[in-house]
Amino acid sequence: MTQQLRTQEKLVLLAELEKRVKSVKDDLRKEFQAGAVPGDRLTAVLDGQKLGSVTYTKGREAWKHNDPAATLAWAKEHAPHLVDSKEVIPDAHLTALKKEPVTADGELIPGFEPVVGDPYASIRPEKNAGELIEAGLASGALSWTDVLELEQ
Repeated sequence: MTQQLRTQEKLVLLAELEKRVKSVKDDLRKEFQAGAVPGDRLTAVLDGQKLGSVTYTKGREAWKHNDPAATLAWAKEHAPHLVDSKEVIPDAHLTALKKEPVTADGELIPGFEPVVGDPYASIRPEKNAGELIEAGLASGALSWTDVLELEQ
């Protein structure tokens, strides 16, 4: 017979479970990424039904604003409407510039540089993944002990 769990026991148990899930998930991501190239996609199947997919996604492209003084100097000369009375570029204008800091002529606005993030594993469960997991647990086809790589 199992112990009747109160809210506090459940909270502590779930906190520990979260740590274990994160650790196992991090290790599995590294394992997946070790042999993958961006664009690789694998399908997860449970009892013959699609559970979801894991894709090795290329890093996100973004702009890093690394020299506010250079951007301000450029704005004063080329786009004075972006500069307020305090001689700064307000956050709303700066946010717009960060989306694509390139002039109409295709010139990069000073103070920005392109950056590309690291590739990463993108995990996309199917809408019915929860139901498939519950059915797998109920039938014995799936065990959290195996998923979490727990020693028995």
